[in-house]
Amino acid sequence: MKTRHPLGDAPIGQQLLAHYARRDAVRHATPLLPSSWAECLAPFRSARLRPQAAQGGDGAPVGQPG
Repeated sequence: MKTRHPLGDAPIGQQLLAHYARRDAVRHATPLLPSSWAECLAPFRSARLRPQAAQGGDGAPVGQPG
């Protein structure tokens, strides 16, 4: 049984055009800056609420030998 590539025998450059189009659509739809202060502060707020997660769970600072 012979399997065919979904794009057929198209040259490599043409096979990549669909990939580039999808990637560009995502890049253009994603904002460069957060739209609110809440989005900017969310990582810090969640870290403050979970101090054990920031320390690695065992109380030792992250990056320090135990």
